[in-house]
Amino acid sequence: MNATPLERKRGEIDAKIQEHEQALLSLKAQRNQLAPISRLSPDVLLYVFQHVQHSSVFSHVRPSRGRARSPSQLSRTKAITHICSTWRTLALGDPSLWTTLEFECPPLTIEMSRRSRSTPLSIYYREIEGAPNTSATFLRVLDDHLDHIKFLSVSAYSKIWRASLTRSLVLGSQNHLEGFWCENRSNMGYGYVLKDVELPLELLLNSAYALRNLGLLGCNFPKSSLSAHSMISLPHLSRIHLLSPPQSCADFLGHITFPPSCTVLLEAYDRIGDFSSLGSFIRRFSEARSASGFPFTSLIIGRNLEDLMGFFIRLQSTSGSAEPEHGFELFVHYAAPLWPRTTQLEIILAILPSVQLHQICYLELDCDVEDAAWTYLAESCVQMTHLVASGLGISMASPSFPPDIPTTFPNMESLVLRRCDFDPNLCRILHGYLEHRFEKGIPIRTLVLEASYNDAGEASSDFIGQLQAFVTGEITYCSL
Repeated sequence: MNATPLERKRGEIDAKIQEHEQALLSLKAQRNQLAPISRLSPDVLLYVFQHVQHSSVFSHVRPSRGRARSPSQLSRTKAITHICSTWRTLALGDPSLWTTLEFECPPLTIEMSRRSRSTPLSIYYREIEGAPNTSATFLRVLDDHLDHIKFLSVSAYSKIWRASLTRSLVLGSQNHLEGFWCENRSNMGYGYVLKDVELPLELLLNSAYALRNLGLLGCNFPKSSLSAHSMISLPHLSRIHLLSPPQSCADFLGHITFPPSCTVLLEAYDRIGDFSSLGSFIRRFSEARSASGFPFTSLIIGRNLEDLMGFFIRLQSTSGSAEPEHGFELFVHYAAPLWPRTTQLEIILAILPSVQLHQICYLELDCDVEDAAWTYLAESCVQMTHLVASGLGISMASPSFPPDIPTTFPNMESLVLRRCDFDPNLCRILHGYLEHRFEKGIPIRTLVLEASYNDAGEASSDFIGQLQAFVTGEITYCSL
């Protein structure tokens, strides 16, 4: 059928509109090329894209708790593929941008796994109650990409994940699994409840050579299976994190070997348990580090300042670091009040005999320490040069601080008291302690005093002047 004159005219106008629109798009593209960001090389853009996809550089603040949180994977993906065609083409052409799978959006996860091609994957699966599609997607990805998964993190509380882990055993036969994190616990409002699930030992045996990062929280390998094998060597392990009863941790650590440079993080609850069972491992680990030239020279006993729901014992080769870099940490969670508990003093005195305390040069105590623990530390840390003590336990000036024997810690050069109420009783004890050390010829070289938020507990300038007579170096005083 022939077009009417009106239709032909409309067609001519539409063609001209399309021509002008194309010309306009071309001009906009040329203008965009003049923008500073368009002058970045593809390598630089891909470097930025990597940060967007694989890190929390674009974090925002959660208003309810004031903590930083990364945006969703879907938001991060849109930030690099929905800006312009140049960015999208560049991003889709780099498989390494699509190797971190988080399963929050199943269709996106499947598409990302396809875009990754054969690049090693890092899989982070957290079970979401009432979201069966997420579990199904997780199982599908495991089946489709078993031969090139580099890191596998599974956090789940139902039976579905057990079958998933059984499937993942195939990973080890290729020795590609460098990291394995399995979390099987739930928060019931009064602390985490462990499920105590046992994993097949084959998962560890088949992946032993390549494994660099191992986390087992609320799960472990059967003791009977461990006993049936000789020592399992994990030659490249750099970090291990366990959350189990002390005896279970000790059984597992007693059947594996790893480099002394490995960082060891242990978590347990203060329910009745044999914390001394960890002594054999701690002693063996400390001796191995000393033999390798990196002895533990720093001991920190402190509280969990975030929620005050536990305390930790940390050993490091450096002084005062916030994180245990190439070291050891035992974190003890406070259990529900009605459960039988092992006291903090019992745990400390069960662990410290296995530590080579004569090598400790830096001692930090950020929690209340009872007299028995003070006495043990004073008698054992003979090479200690720096003492940092904090908290209300010191402010109350109990007999435990300073130690009853004024000449303990004979090599101490620096004393730091943090968050203290410098009431008359504490000032009197501190004055006598420093004076006695001065008279014995072992004075403190540097003294740092930090008052608590209680203004009534501030030390006077006259008191600071009196202390200066017994300190050979500088005294620093600050009030919060």
